[in-house]
Amino acid sequence: MSEFLDWLGLKSKQQRKEEARKYDLWAFPYGPEQKKVVIRLLQTLLPEEKPKLALMIYLAGKQGYAGGDPIKDRAPKECSFEKRLYYARWAMENMLRGKYKKLLPRYMALIIADQQVDASLNYPSVEELRQAAMTLEPQLK
Repeated sequence: MSEFLDWLGLKSKQQRKEEARKYDLWAFPYGPEQKKVVIRLLQTLLPEEKPKLALMIYLAGKQGYAGGDPIKDRAPKECSFEKRLYYARWAMENMLRGKYKKLLPRYMALIIADQQVDASLNYPSVEELRQAAMTLEPQLK
């Protein structure tokens, strides 16, 4: 019966809570401090975006870049950098319409930086992220 309810998308409060915990652990493995740093970077790097929307787009791109499924415990995909860019771009493209498409390289620069960060949370500066975005721009067209 439980599998049937899962198939319908019906989950208990406990199941939803556990999935949220797993997702947070995947999205921010270094805890709430990492989440604060990422949100601050998003607000500074993408001031034209609404903060909650920016975080949602960033997380979709991060999941596309990393692959796998944090809720279903599926491991990240082993693939080339170019493929990762493709998957992340695909995950974010529908959310970035019109004039907002130009923001894609900045999101991607932060996603790539996030994959390289450790517990010290030494992210590149906003200026370094902007420069990385300019370098990525031709690859994302």
